[in-house]
Amino acid sequence: MSRDVPFRPSSARFRIPAVMISIAILATPAFADTPPSPLFTFGSLGSGAGQFDHPYGIAIGPDGLVYVTDEGNDRVEVFKKDGTFVSQFPMPLNENGEAVSPTGIAFSPSG
Repeated sequence: MSRDVPFRPSSARFRIPAVMISIAILATPAFADTPPSPLFTFGSLGSGAGQFDHPYGIAIGPDGLVYVTDEGNDRVEVFKKDGTFVSQFPMPLNENGEAVSPTGIAFSPSG
């Protein structure tokens, strides 16, 4: 007897290919002829506040804010759900004095 096995991507690192981070609520029916489009986007290419250079991970925190890891700028940026920049914080340095590049991000059930 065979069972359907859910697809699991390879263990290779996944990089968000777009410069802009898109937050989308998909309201398109499952078999629609047109692909869904994001309700809004935020961020742009660069190293300033609210800008990205290789965004990698994204999570919504228990505070309702959107946290985006920016591997290229070695930091985590924080936004409101409407895309308004709130703050950023740098990653710590390793034993060689180099910044640790952030990748994935997650929150525990307790925050």
